[in-house]
Amino acid sequence: MVEVVSDGERRLPPSLRDAVEGFRLEPGSNANAYDWYRRQAQRSGRVSFGYAMQISPHRIDVRAAKIRGAWMVRSADFKDAMAEHRAAMAERRAFTQDYRDHVLHGRPGDTLFTELGGYHLYADFHRGFSAFAKPWKDSGEWWTCNHCSGFFNDLKGSLPTLAN
Repeated sequence: MVEVVSDGERRLPPSLRDAVEGFRLEPGSNANAYDWYRRQAQRSGRVSFGYAMQISPHRIDVRAAKIRGAWMVRSADFKDAMAEHRAAMAERRAFTQDYRDHVLHGRPGDTLFTELGGYHLYADFHRGFSAFAKPWKDSGEWWTCNHCSGFFNDLKGSLPTLAN
């Protein structure tokens, strides 16, 4: 897996270790240990970086190969995965604001994540959940009607509407 740069120069792709370190710097990344990525590369020849978008997901897998004893990733795949991760983080921020404004996305059966947790949609209700709930204190979940004034825990106010 040798990459050709625009001027025709041939060079080795970035190492898996450099890709993992670069991913750790991304906001919202939940990077695993390097060995986790290495084992993933050994098993399937691919590694996954970041979150995919929830509404129109793209692949976040990056091809990997062992070259001269070191794991390398395809730089174009890595750049695409980082762009997808950044778009997914922007989407989460938008879903968080929309949820605060009582606007729901998706269709019944979908689970959408926000910066604070997320929600699972049913036909007439949704089940919200908090990523910060203390399991020994409460469940961190609540049910809310999609069409009436349901209880929005600490989110009191207007009614949610389905955006799709």
